[in-house]
Amino acid sequence: DDFLGNVWYNLTENSDIYITLAALEATLRLYVTGSDTAHREIPVLNMLSGAPAPLERQAKRLHDRMLRKLRESQCEEAVELQVVEGVSAPGGGSLPTVELPTFCVAVCPVDGRLSADGLKRAMVQEPDTPVVTRVRHDQVLFDVRTLLRDTDLDLCASALVDAVRAGLLR
Repeated sequence: DDFLGNVWYNLTENSDIYITLAALEATLRLYVTGSDTAHREIPVLNMLSGAPAPLERQAKRLHDRMLRKLRESQCEEAVELQVVEGVSAPGGGSLPTVELPTFCVAVCPVDGRLSADGLKRAMVQEPDTPVVTRVRHDQVLFDVRTLLRDTDLDLCASALVDAVRAGLLR
């Protein structure tokens, strides 16, 4: 009796448990509804299951958006953009041997005032919404596997332009 009373007290006094259980229930309902719904509505499943063709189309759209914003800002000559094949490492290190094929927009600084590491650092440290990229072979890589919405493309393009502009002013 005392044990059940303590359990009930903890449940009623700790609303975090209710929130956690509600989130778990909502997630499980998505799985029950069908795998298509779960893959569409659960961001990590969407990212893990992205097929190459849609990822390549997404990378081309990001490339075009970045190029347009760079032109509008009159700093298109400072970097070269290219859509490249790559691999994503899911799990933030928890799946060290798993690689998923992906497409990226590679940004190669051509102006001597810019560096790939400097651009990457500026996009993480400066904006209100940090944009996480990676650097490989002196190129900043924007992996489109992690971009779920159209607004994410705009955010990445704007962050790149801001980083390029800041680097050119130094």
